[in-house]
Amino acid sequence: MSTFRVQRTVDSHFTIVPHALIRHPDLSPKAKAVMVCLLSYGSGEWTMKRLQNDMGLGKDASYAALDELMDEKAMYVRRYQPADSNGRFSQTIYEVSDCPYPENPDADDPDTENADALKRTLPEKNQQAEESFKEQLGELLDYLNAKTGRSFRDATREMKARLKSEGIERCRRVIDVCWGMWGDNDDMRKFVNTTTPFRANKFDCYLQMGDANDEPPEGYHWDDDDNDEGAEPPEGRPVRQDVAELFPENQQ
Repeated sequence: MSTFRVQRTVDSHFTIVPHALIRHPDLSPKAKAVMVCLLSYGSGEWTMKRLQNDMGLGKDASYAALDELMDEKAMYVRRYQPADSNGRFSQTIYEVSDCPYPENPDADDPDTENADALKRTLPEKNQQAEESFKEQLGELLDYLNAKTGRSFRDATREMKARLKSEGIERCRRVIDVCWGMWGDNDDMRKFVNTTTPFRANKFDCYLQMGDANDEPPEGYHWDDDDNDEGAEPPEGRPVRQDVAELFPENQQ
């Protein structure tokens, strides 16, 4: 379950929107509209379903807007997953503020008009979640590099967002699926990168393409070099030439 915790400097029956948000050059009109809607709720906790219903947005559009608002160029929203007593992540918390959160909570920016607000520090649980996320992000990059034989060093906004919303196991799975479809295609393997598999509007589709196939038989892996002797690929594996037709934007 996803929950929003909204912090506003002014609570009333109308919404005050900072000029910096309205004029932000790196935010799309949809992201700005989502932010205004979140601020209209006032201080308190609100659900993702409420936001989607009020804005008339689907899952992909909602998360795409949140990705923009969480981007380091904006920082109006931040996300963490508190663990329960068993160490499991039971919910996702999005913290929303009409004042951008600092990228470095300890940084003191003397040129910022709202310096006092920017000095707010993350709670200890948030810091632990951020450290865990950075560690998982490094593991995911290592996994992608090992799978593709490339040397990606920096994660994209799309990769970070999908890791936050979907978890590391599903992100590893989408890498496996995309590499299985495109890995031995000279024109397509370049799209197994830090962006294409993790796009919000395609992520679930890629996973469904992988899940539609039979499970690989014992001893068979997507990477041919790892196969046990005599292992055969599963039937129904995605046809590579069809992928280009399904996702024409990858041909650009």
